[in-house]
Amino acid sequence: MIDYVALVSPMIEDAMEEHPHITYRGYDRLNHPEYEEEREKLRNAVEEVARAYVFLTMQGRTKAINRDNKGTSSLKLQARKYFKQLSAENPYVSEGATLLAAVLAGFKYKRFYDAHCHLNISQHAFRRLPR
Repeated sequence: MIDYVALVSPMIEDAMEEHPHITYRGYDRLNHPEYEEEREKLRNAVEEVARAYVFLTMQGRTKAINRDNKGTSSLKLQARKYFKQLSAENPYVSEGATLLAAVLAGFKYKRFYDAHCHLNISQHAFRRLPR
């Protein structure tokens, strides 16, 4: 069995350096009053990032950003449902962990509202997600 925490842990800091707008809340302004605190929370959310990574690697990709789905906000909720169905002790996944995991899994993203982003996730895959 793959240890996803061990897999994603060494990649988190590099991805956060390459994507400075990603915080625990999701996509954030660099001048947000809680920016540094939210970045530190994300650095410490390795298990959440690993859960989101596992979930997202099961999804298909498109070449272009898919604006027909509800984006990272909906994906984090779907990931939580997925891990709850698996009886995970802690199924929680934050929006920022979902976005960072998407970067680690090779997805592209584009901010569309507040801290939320759209990904290049397949609409077909999105419809198959647990409800």
